[in-house]
Amino acid sequence: NGHRPNPEDRLFNSTTIEKLIASYKPRFINPNLAKLFENSFPNCLDTTVVKASRNDSFIITGDIEAMWLRDSTNQLMPYVGL
Repeated sequence: NGHRPNPEDRLFNSTTIEKLIASYKPRFINPNLAKLFENSFPNCLDTTVVKASRNDSFIITGDIEAMWLRDSTNQLMPYVGL
């Protein structure tokens, strides 16, 4: 649909990610690319983080039951430096 989930529907919310998106969007010459970045960069956090307990979370890695550490790690790599 081209839009991020509403904040209340996101599985994970981060003010750091929101600030980063806001700081990068004006740098794009093409507004369509800015929108693509705004929607795609936080997608993993918005849609795949599942809180298992107070101290544990899982990253949904695909359509199988196994939660592959390799896949979960790669999904989170863009956020590690933040």
